[in-house]
Amino acid sequence: MRNLLEIARVLTRKKIAKIEILDEQVLKQKDSKFGKFYEGLLTGKIENDHDAAALLYDNSDPGDAKYRQLKSRFRRRLLNTLFFVDINTPLASSYDQAYFNLNKEWSLVEILLTYNATTAAAGLCRQILTTALKFNFTELIVKAARQLREQAVLETDEKAFAIQNALVQQYMPILEAEVKAEQYSMEVREIYHRAVHPQNSVHEIERLANCLVHLSEKPGSPKIQYHMFEVWTLYYEVTHDYEGVLEVCHNAINYLQAQEDLFSDKKKLVFAGKMLAAYLHLNEYEAGKTHAEQTLSKLTEDIPEWIDFMEIYMLLSLRNNHIIHSIAIFNKVTGSAAFKNLEEDYREKWDLFEATLHYLIEKNGTNPLLLPRQRRKGFKLSDFITRPVHYPPRLASLAIQRLTLQILFLWQRRSYTGISERIEQLRKLAKYELKKEGYERAYAFVKLLSTVEKADFQFKKAKNLEKTLQQLHELPYTYRGRIWELEVLPYEKWWELCSKYVN
Repeated sequence: MRNLLEIARVLTRKKIAKIEILDEQVLKQKDSKFGKFYEGLLTGKIENDHDAAALLYDNSDPGDAKYRQLKSRFRRRLLNTLFFVDINTPLASSYDQAYFNLNKEWSLVEILLTYNATTAAAGLCRQILTTALKFNFTELIVKAARQLREQAVLETDEKAFAIQNALVQQYMPILEAEVKAEQYSMEVREIYHRAVHPQNSVHEIERLANCLVHLSEKPGSPKIQYHMFEVWTLYYEVTHDYEGVLEVCHNAINYLQAQEDLFSDKKKLVFAGKMLAAYLHLNEYEAGKTHAEQTLSKLTEDIPEWIDFMEIYMLLSLRNNHIIHSIAIFNKVTGSAAFKNLEEDYREKWDLFEATLHYLIEKNGTNPLLLPRQRRKGFKLSDFITRPVHYPPRLASLAIQRLTLQILFLWQRRSYTGISERIEQLRKLAKYELKKEGYERAYAFVKLLSTVEKADFQFKKAKNLEKTLQQLHELPYTYRGRIWELEVLPYEKWWELCSKYVN
């Protein structure tokens, strides 16, 4: 009861302001600007301040005081509403639910301490500590134990002080080691994501991976074990040792399953995705398919990483010419709610997948009715062939493959003038974009097409063709999810398809 009295007195001393949140009543109000703002953000009508000001105040300028005031109030309502988000759904893991709820409760502890309601704060701390110990949330354990240690001093409770002090002494070194492990992991991921060719930094990655092995030898932290598995996975990936990737991921998944309640669903999916990517690079379709189906049986489409996983699955299926299966994956993704929320660059990937499927269907005589028409605009071949290919430089890889598909469709129709026009576009891309780091494989492929076009599409007249093809084979295929690395089909396969039309 003392806890409740403290909380009530805090609320009595401080005037309880009207709680401004975005609930269903506010959002459904007719002509509510908050409702229009929220809907505009979700539907894509609002992407910047100009869009918002124009929509909400009849083409008003974003610098207008009315708009700026509304935006500030809307932002405050959004933030307030976060405190009432319900993560305790059947689909949320117990780890995710616990982590979200404990962090929300710690915010309440901080508020109570601000108003000197130390007894109520201590009561919450005890609850937080119990759950934090169960899930091994080291940082929350230390914070809660430190506050309870302070409360024990206020209450002159020597026994309680000793218990909480022991917890602080036990978990502080673990927390420090976790912070260090996190630092090593972030340094490796920064190299992995930043560098065009991260294999050039392989010795630094190996050094950091060994530092994590040393940290993991100290018992008490599953987080350190996770970071160790994560970094060694990246090490084997950048050295193109995909068998090594599979071995590390297999061990990591077994470890995470044995510690079922100590990791979020997102962390569990990291290694499943890396395994599927390894099967893609090893071109092991059957093993990859089995792994993918087992993983997908445990996933839901509302997890953001789901569509990334499906993309790798699609690439594996296309690479192995499993058209019917590729169509099934395509239908599953494009019919999902997650697909509707994809950014434009990522939707372009799936448009390219669709065009590739249509070419393979036409080439192999598969029934085109298997591709979806509901929920999406139907693919029109004439539009695809005639539509000019204009992509920003960051999407150069998509431009290459779109032009290649146009060339393949035109070859099917013996339209050689159109083919030459598109090869000329590829030459320009090669000259201005493909000489950059990371485009070596694309550059070799364009060089192959350019060489045969200059030889009037006759192999016998083409010079240095075998040399360029050998260069392409020697350049390793690597896909880390970067859009500029994307090869819907490997460039070797694109060349194989194109070369069939050359004399």
